[in-house]
Amino acid sequence: MTVVSKEKIKSLIELGYEGDYWDFKEKWHQDNGKLTHDILCFSNTLHDQDCYIIVGVSDSGEIKGLKEDEKKKQADIIDMLRNIKFAGDSPEVFLQSLLIEGNSIDVLIILNSINVPYFLKERYKSVKEGYIYTRTGDSNTPINQNCSLSTIESLWKKRFGLDKTGLERFSQLLKDKDNWSPNDYGYYYVYSPEYAMKYRFSDSLRDTISEFYSYVMCNEHTSVEDIELEVNGTVLKEMELITLDGGRYTTPSAEWGHIKFSYNDVFDFKYFIVDDLRYNLHSFFVDDESEEGMIAYRNFMEVTLTFNDNIEKEDFVNFVFHRETDFKKELKYQLNQYFSTDNEIFRRRIATAKILKVMLEQFRKKKRL
Repeated sequence: MTVVSKEKIKSLIELGYEGDYWDFKEKWHQDNGKLTHDILCFSNTLHDQDCYIIVGVSDSGEIKGLKEDEKKKQADIIDMLRNIKFAGDSPEVFLQSLLIEGNSIDVLIILNSINVPYFLKERYKSVKEGYIYTRTGDSNTPINQNCSLSTIESLWKKRFGLDKTGLERFSQLLKDKDNWSPNDYGYYYVYSPEYAMKYRFSDSLRDTISEFYSYVMCNEHTSVEDIELEVNGTVLKEMELITLDGGRYTTPSAEWGHIKFSYNDVFDFKYFIVDDLRYNLHSFFVDDESEEGMIAYRNFMEVTLTFNDNIEKEDFVNFVFHRETDFKKELKYQLNQYFSTDNEIFRRRIATAKILKVMLEQFRKKKRL
């Protein structure tokens, strides 16, 4: 189930105005035609974000709340959309209830999709068939008008990935992992074979390396090779792959991050950013049908942080920086635990990762309050 954090919705409400991916309503529409119009407008957006209709909040961001009999259920929305005749797919939505400042509100999440534009093949109440509605800034296309021709063109470009750079498109296609097929060189995307991943072979054996994450595996043997991301034979990106646990699990190497308490007092950690190219390639190689591979994956993620975006990463680094005493106290304890390596740098990095994983949960819990 798709959920949105209370922190995210609170931050939008606190802005006190509506935008291109969020809208406030004091009450639910009594007219399902108007609600359908709102959903279509938010479904046909040119950006790549989920959208939110936040119900129980005034236009100026004042939280009014909803009584129990004023709330809707997920089934209400699904039943409504099921009875509407769309020209193609119907928008995918989820309903979530949140308690903010003692008030209950509903949040209708309209998922971002490339299956745009959404429109009706038969009229539904006041929503006209064949009309394409969108959201521009804080305004919806009027229910009796089509959006502009240039917007319709841009929506079709979004559908076919023509609004993306080669690497952006590559990153999105990696999430469709079931439609990548292996060949003698690596993989290719079956619906657009010009998108390919090729291992960079050499006459020598793959290099064997040793890093701190090698020593949280059942088998410490770790090797490294490169993979090239190509479109029409042009290499767009070359990335390093590490194979862990004696060959049981492969992943692109994570990024390095740093906690710097002073010039000579720096602690390293590894991290991914959700939905960027490196993260999507990392997800591509997760084999959830391999029991041994999943054990290695979980061991790797125990010493690798994952952030929702770069802003969260920077905020977390600042959070840890201001809790140096707590960090150092826990580090002293962790360094006295058992390690399968005597390498002091690796031991410190493993201990740092375990501490930061716990502190990241504390950080997120604090932001949710």
